[in-house]
Amino acid sequence: MSQDGAQGQYEGRSVGGGRYQLRDLLGAGGMASVHLAYDSVLDREVAIKTLHTELGREQAFRERFRREAQSVAKLTHTNIVSVFDSGEDELDGG
Repeated sequence: MSQDGAQGQYEGRSVGGGRYQLRDLLGAGGMASVHLAYDSVLDREVAIKTLHTELGREQAFRERFRREAQSVAKLTHTNIVSVFDSGEDELDGG
């Protein structure tokens, strides 16, 4: 879980200790943005959901975001995205 703005300004930056490189902005909502990213460990494309910067400053929003990831990770269905990783990070160079 990293902090991000919704404008795609972080494309090319890394999160997850350098594991994930953000590529295209796929979408944005009131709380978070979703980016297409590259997972350098597993050599595949993934989606990364990032909490907007202003909300990431507040512990309550970070906790809510963490609980959401935990809840969705417990679900298994073809129409629900799978969660493979979760954590807190800051964008490099940001």
